[in-house]
Amino acid sequence: DYNSIRGWRNDVIKLKNGSTILFRSGESSAIAIAGLECHAVWCDEPPREEQWAEVVSRVATTDGPIWITMTPVGRPCQY
Repeated sequence: DYNSIRGWRNDVIKLKNGSTILFRSGESSAIAIAGLECHAVWCDEPPREEQWAEVVSRVATTDGPIWITMTPVGRPCQY
């Protein structure tokens, strides 16, 4: 859903094959992604520890991959 003046709207990209890409902020609470069933998750930065369990849960039923691309400065990932 792209508007040439306002940019991407609704935080969703719908692909021709029926797949959707949802955008969620890492600064929001873990509840923002609760209840979703995902086939894959990509985190642009390491999620906070309280969000990590929720991220893992989203791909548990589909056995999907989790990709994390990051600059881990100031956000350790021991969990």
